[in-house]
Amino acid sequence: MILRELKEANSAMIDSVNAARDKQAVENLKVQLSSLSNITTQLEQLLSLMDALKNKDFVEAIITEESKQTLQDAVDQCGSKVNDRNLEAGTVAALKTAVDLCRNLTETKWKTAAEERSRATIEALTSLRVLLTDKKTADDILDYLNTAVVTMPTTEKALDAFTARLSNGKKIIDDLHFTTDKEIGAFVDKVRGGRATIGDVTPKVLDWLKENRLTDKIRLSFRTM
Repeated sequence: MILRELKEANSAMIDSVNAARDKQAVENLKVQLSSLSNITTQLEQLLSLMDALKNKDFVEAIITEESKQTLQDAVDQCGSKVNDRNLEAGTVAALKTAVDLCRNLTETKWKTAAEERSRATIEALTSLRVLLTDKKTADDILDYLNTAVVTMPTTEKALDAFTARLSNGKKIIDDLHFTTDKEIGAFVDKVRGGRATIGDVTPKVLDWLKENRLTDKIRLSFRTM
């Protein structure tokens, strides 16, 4: 909705600009219209992503009312200048600045939400990796999640991919009952850190190893002093 009038006016202006008398003015206007077209496309994608983040409950709110008003004012100003056939570089630059601000705010919100959602899964999967038969799947999920946390997605499809990978990682963990028992978690952490001893292999841990067919993953040796 915020883009409709601006995009329509921009499209109409591009179609008619070649009929203007002043060739230099026409060329300058073409440059600004091209820049405006690129920025409005970016804004459209950003607004779509912001809606998806809220609709999928990643965040409750993204930009402040002040930022929203700044964006609206910049859009209105560009629309007015396009209608007057007097679009200037400064007006387009002001819109770009407003869009960049909204993008930065969105990226900050994404990184916080993604880190909170994936932290436990990343930590657990990292600990369990040494015991897994299919390490490649775990590594692929870990690589994806670690990258996604610091790289904002650009589409709703990318958001869905993040959620799917996160679910796959949780399934691996849940299938091993790793997060539901602190004793098992403590044992795996010690194994990962090279600190596990025979005393850590309690009856519950041994049953867990047998149940998940992990007994052949454990090797015992005497430590030389």
